[in-house]
Amino acid sequence: MILKKPIVIKEKKLVINMVCAVSCSEENEQSDLFSNTMAVLLQSNIDYNHEVIEYDPKIHTFAFERNLIHDIDRAMVDDELYVLYQPKVCSNTKMIFGVEALLRWKHPVHGVISPGIFIPVLEENGKMHEVTDWLINHVCRQIMFWMNGGNEAFKVAINIPGSYFTSPQLMEMLKQSISKYEIESKYLELEITETSVIDQIENAIRAVSVFKEFGCTVALDDFGTGVSSLSYLKRLPISTLKIDKSFVDDVPQSEKDSAIMKAIISLGHSLKLKVVIEGVETEDQMNFLSQNFENPIIQGYYYSKPLNAVEVVEWVKAFETQSVAVS
Repeated sequence: MILKKPIVIKEKKLVINMVCAVSCSEENEQSDLFSNTMAVLLQSNIDYNHEVIEYDPKIHTFAFERNLIHDIDRAMVDDELYVLYQPKVCSNTKMIFGVEALLRWKHPVHGVISPGIFIPVLEENGKMHEVTDWLINHVCRQIMFWMNGGNEAFKVAINIPGSYFTSPQLMEMLKQSISKYEIESKYLELEITETSVIDQIENAIRAVSVFKEFGCTVALDDFGTGVSSLSYLKRLPISTLKIDKSFVDDVPQSEKDSAIMKAIISLGHSLKLKVVIEGVETEDQMNFLSQNFENPIIQGYYYSKPLNAVEVVEWVKAFETQSVAVS
């Protein structure tokens, strides 16, 4: 192998020890490839002697998960976790509906780890409640910073694990953070997924009512990807319905997807809910939504990628200036 040969730098030979981790999966399981290869590299007894090692779930998975669980406490203290904000825009009025807080992790060894990898691991091991508390505190502090800096405060949506949504600890954390940073509860929206609360629907219904009374709005995220029971939708006193990106991807080319999109949006409006459409990226998608609905609320790369706290303020100012100039 070429990499076995020493590299000569200024007449000095440098030998690089390496190992090649390989992971294979079916097409519908590609999201696991990164975590599986990292699990190979994190195996405690691995030797860097130019071997090619294939991922074995019986040997390697636990090592990667164990490291993430061990590292998350340090990540919260050392600011390895950070938050990006993706704007939501009322497309016809060009008003900013709010932003969604998106959690990210820049690991000192593994670099930026996808939330699709670390969040399921933390959820399975009971660490997401602590991370959610960190996120709530971080977002409330950021809202205070925006307001103290003379900027408009955005309504910020925070994803809440279903197992935590009905816990009294969540309300205590919200009260503490809102009081500590002297902000109003109306600036927070709690997002839950239908699949995460389906097993405790009665408690979830009560919890939504309590949070709304407190002043927070509640959104049902990823609508249509779970059971999508209309009876639950009717009973949950939510404020916002979020349509999952998977329904947007093939619009307007797919007649079926376009029909489903129209039906879901019409359903949401008939229930007097705000309807947010996630994952809008193309001009064709935008034209379809604008032509078929009075004022769709759009979240996606068509308007903006997720931005840090400074970038999102700059983006909003530029967007509002451009909107005024166009009108």
